[in-house]
Amino acid sequence: MYKFLLFFFTIGAAALIFKHFERIHYAQTVISRVTLKTNCDMDLNTFAIKNITSGEIRQFQHGEAFIKGTLADELMIVLSEKFDQVSFEGAIVNVKPKLEVFQDCKKPVGIESIFKSFNEQFAAK
Repeated sequence: MYKFLLFFFTIGAAALIFKHFERIHYAQTVISRVTLKTNCDMDLNTFAIKNITSGEIRQFQHGEAFIKGTLADELMIVLSEKFDQVSFEGAIVNVKPKLEVFQDCKKPVGIESIFKSFNEQFAAK
């Protein structure tokens, strides 16, 4: 009986310690160097990277952008703020110190975004 309790508490303590160090790790703030590769017909300077959590947007210059975030944040490829009349949601990636993102413009996303919109609109809440 005591062996079982000791084993149970050891596993519980290990899980708590792991969660503590995981939380500390993901709270680290880094400046991410994002390199953009694309098959789009547009210039790379028309794209930007957005930190979804903080809302910060940084424009790509010569295919690279630097953006601040924690390791728990997600980044999304968007169009530059100069093109505010056009909506574009690109690839979503987790923050890392060095990232290389490929944005595929040849893949048809029209029907996927329509179904995504329907699911968000009519989903049971």
